[in-house]
Amino acid sequence: MTENTPSPAAQPPTMNMKECLKEKRLKELITHDLPRMMPGPLAQLRRGGNAGRHVPEFWKLWVKYDLGLVRLNKDEEARYPEGSAAFRKHAWALALQALASLRPKGQPGAAPAKFTQHPSEIPLGKAMALGKVSNLRMSRLLSAPYGKRAEMMLRLLPLISQDQKFNLVELGLFILNPDQKASEKLAESYYYTLEQIEKASS
Repeated sequence: MTENTPSPAAQPPTMNMKECLKEKRLKELITHDLPRMMPGPLAQLRRGGNAGRHVPEFWKLWVKYDLGLVRLNKDEEARYPEGSAAFRKHAWALALQALASLRPKGQPGAAPAKFTQHPSEIPLGKAMALGKVSNLRMSRLLSAPYGKRAEMMLRLLPLISQDQKFNLVELGLFILNPDQKASEKLAESYYYTLEQIEKASS
């Protein structure tokens, strides 16, 4: 290392490091916080979106994990009318809404539901293909403008069977940043699964 070369610690975070931070935060939320959350707070998170930003559970997780420091999409954040901070709050509220909506429901004050690990090897697109998400709905999602894809995904989640387990981190990443890369990954696994289903039935 030369005298003018900054140390590795001084280097700015790379895109991979930022992606790893998003994944790390999502894994912590999925494996630690949400499974232990009482039904009442979970119901608050299910409100999601701008409404979800005003509930206590959102702010507890926002502060606990410094979610405001996690950059999601530089270009989209710059275009967001209310600024990058508001963009991140809205995106994380939607992500928490999506993840909370997949947790078992219970009566307020009841003990947390038993946690079932969702296998990471099952892609989100495969789960949607095995569920009731039609080709038309998927086509509309993939062709939608960036700013509408996350909320469209939320509306499709109820079509997936409650018994169908899949990669929740992939779901969280798509909600946080439904860019071209995330959309192509979703499309590939969805249409591959449809093809396999058609082959098996022929």
